[in-house]
Amino acid sequence: AVAELRATQLIETHHGRGSFVRSRPPVQRKSSDRFRRTHRKAGKAAYLAEAEQAGGKPSVTVLFIGPAEAPQEIAERLGVPAGSQILARKRRYFREGVPTEEATS
Repeated sequence: AVAELRATQLIETHHGRGSFVRSRPPVQRKSSDRFRRTHRKAGKAAYLAEAEQAGGKPSVTVLFIGPAEAPQEIAERLGVPAGSQILARKRRYFREGVPTEEATS
């Protein structure tokens, strides 16, 4: 698990000290603005709009989009049987070229 986190650059390893979660640049959220239609029309998701408003340079890398089998917990939330084919996507978010999070939906 640590090797996977290190590969995503979400942790830093310091010899003799251990592995630590990399600090994230703060993103100031303006909840009334993050889903504004003008952002969507400009092709900007909430993360991109927020980070730009905070003065950062955001980017997103799509790691996977495709069919997957729904695990029990996800199947229950979707109201489908476990193992059903669902569409999954996995993305990695960056700010100033530094990974800040990964999301699976």
